[in-house]
Amino acid sequence: MLLLGTGCIRGSLTVAKPTALELQLLGAYDELDKELIHAGSVRAGGPQVEVGYEQLVALAVESRATQRFNEDDLLELKARGCLAEGQGAKLVARPCQVEDEAMGRRQQRIVEEENRARGVILTWAAHNLARKAGRRQPNQAELTEIRQAYQRLLFETAKEGELVEREPGQFAPAGP
Repeated sequence: MLLLGTGCIRGSLTVAKPTALELQLLGAYDELDKELIHAGSVRAGGPQVEVGYEQLVALAVESRATQRFNEDDLLELKARGCLAEGQGAKLVARPCQVEDEAMGRRQQRIVEEENRARGVILTWAAHNLARKAGRRQPNQAELTEIRQAYQRLLFETAKEGELVEREPGQFAPAGP
């Protein structure tokens, strides 16, 4: 299976066979990773206004670069229990023992940048699905479906012991 660089989705899925939509999401990440070969690593600011498709593609590539740049920090903070996979495919800061003020700032920065990057990439993926169906824009149901599929992938591929939000506000370690 595809190895993704965010540290969020990695390895093979063993819990359940991925759905067609999940496979498309994995393919979308692979496509962005290939684009990174041709683009420099730039921190994404996220779309502030509605943008055209080509601009959305560029933002998605930048967002993927941000994820790759933050990968080591994200993995470290997840292993320490400082970050959890939350509802809505959002990364959530968790109370944890931080070594210093800088680590607390790093935790907040990773949450903000990762969630912004995920939002851009999931929007881009939804637009790709809509375009393949002959439409310019995805509808709200497609955006929700993409986010839910991504959340499922994140939860299923979380390393044993990493925190996931099973119910709103209820965090538990991932594992068998």
